Amino acid sequence: SDDYTRVKFQFADSTYWADELYYDHPVTGVTWYGAREYAAFYGLRLPTEVEWEIAARGMRLGTQHLYPWEDFTEVDSTYTNYYGSDDPYEGSRIPTTPVGAFNGSPLGGVLTEDAVGPFATYDQAGNAAEWCSDWYSSAVYDELEEEIGTPIDPQGPDFGTDRVLRGGSWAQFKDQLRLTNRQAADPATTAPWIGFRTAYTVY
Repeated sequence: SDDYTRVKFQFADSTYWADELYYDHPVTGVTWYGAREYAAFYGLRLPTEVEWEIAARGMRLGTQHLYPWEDFTEVDSTYTNYYGSDDPYEGSRIPTTPVGAFNGSPLGGVLTEDAVGPFATYDQAGNAAEWCSDWYSSAVYDELEEEIGTPIDPQGPDFGTDRVLRGGSWAQFKDQLRLTNRQAADPATTAPWIGFRTAYTVY
């Protein structure tokens, strides 16, 4: 299948090994369960949706800021990887771009912008959509405030059927990469445009 051609690892002699061409690309095609277990193995976890958004917005919560990078209200192919961006990986076997490639350096002969977020994160808009720990609710913020007032560390709804995806991906149009965009997916979903990032708690 088309999805199978996009795997970044092989299995031979009872061993999995990564395709060295994609060592620096995001991991994709992983379920929410797989992402959670990977994080736990290393003493990490998936971020809550609010943590993800704070990392992307910084102190600009509640503003009309559309993307993680500073003072910019539109997006083009020098900032991130999205459907139709015409980056050098578009249409290839692995259509993600290397992690942090949009950092002010050349990419495929084009000088990129430094699309860094307020907490020095890259790729929170485009490239791979990212699992969050929360169950999805279309009215999650209203529900949380109604239930317990403005929470200090909101964890999302107590139950649901889908988990939250944030950030958009290489398979989506650029207006779907906005920080206001939220997606829902069955936690058993795998897709070549779904990945994850991890978080940890400092005590």
